[in-house]
Amino acid sequence: GLWAGVMFFAFALQAGVATPAPRLVWPAPPDAPRIAYVRSIQGPADLGIKPSFWGRVGRWFAGADPERDQLVKPFGIGLDAKGGLCLTDTGANTVFWFDKRRKAWHRWEQAGKVRFASPVAIAKKGGSFYVADSGLGAVLAFNEAGHLLFHTKTGLERPAGLALCDN
Repeated sequence: GLWAGVMFFAFALQAGVATPAPRLVWPAPPDAPRIAYVRSIQGPADLGIKPSFWGRVGRWFAGADPERDQLVKPFGIGLDAKGGLCLTDTGANTVFWFDKRRKAWHRWEQAGKVRFASPVAIAKKGGSFYVADSGLGAVLAFNEAGHLLFHTKTGLERPAGLALCDN
């Protein structure tokens, strides 16, 4: 079946992180916890984001599916420097970004004119997203407006991960 949720893990950087009982952490006591379960996310409503009145009207006129922003088969996860959540969804061939600062949910099915086939890994630095797409055999970069910055297939077959490093 399709897994319709994503468990969001956050680094437990300080004592007193509000978590559900029982507290799920790694590593288990008596070791000091470094990762703690925070919540499950299936879509923007789980993050407190509701579409505006005009957004709902526009979707109604366009015939857009209200479940469109729900996660189908989440696969890759990353956090940006400002605490934004970046996700890839291999079931919907989609990339999502929760802009924590603006409380906004963004969705891309393509970067520029390149449609995602199986986005598996994501990273974000500054205003740029980097996506490894194993179906395309490529790594793509695009900006927050969805404009393609680069697309490379050189030497790649089925890329499955990404890491961004500071110089």
